[in-house]
Amino acid sequence: WWRDGKPGDKLVLEVPSAEAGKYRVRANLTKAVDYGTVRIGFNDQPPTEPIDRFNRGVAHDLIDLGEFTLQKGPNRMTVEIVGARPEAVKKYMFGLDYLRLEKSP
Repeated sequence: WWRDGKPGDKLVLEVPSAEAGKYRVRANLTKAVDYGTVRIGFNDQPPTEPIDRFNRGVAHDLIDLGEFTLQKGPNRMTVEIVGARPEAVKKYMFGLDYLRLEKSP
């Protein structure tokens, strides 16, 4: 749960991978009235399109982030706050419950 960020701020997390290769990455993310819009990337690869996490109540959903090349061992996941909807409470929060890494064929 990332709080007190603002547009332009970045959070870098370490994500381990058992093997190197291409992975479909899915993230279970929180959304609520005070959550922001983010982009997520791995290991300096192009990030996702903006992901809007605004919702009138607290909820969670599984988002397909796309395919990324991961190395064996630690990988850098970067979350960048890019803004928020006009009707959002401007706290720009971000919540990650879990990641699902699925090896691509």
